[in-house]
Amino acid sequence: LHHHLNAADITPELLAKVARLNAVAARRGQSLAQMAVSWVLAQGVTSVLIGPRTMEQLKDNLEAVRHVEFSKEELDEIDKILG
Repeated sequence: LHHHLNAADITPELLAKVARLNAVAARRGQSLAQMAVSWVLAQGVTSVLIGPRTMEQLKDNLEAVRHVEFSKEELDEIDKILG
């Protein structure tokens, strides 16, 4: 099954969710990509395939392991945004 993001998938509602998630990440001192990796690891997943295209992306993504703890408030806010 192949799924590609189409221009029609990028709705104002989706962009608003991304902006809200980005604000949560910024408060945590992380990029959105770092928070995403941290969140997956915090769910008990033992390895995450990140697929970086550059060494800088790899270094940035590896920083996610430095901050994998989430407060209950952060998790509740993320759930509310994604819900």
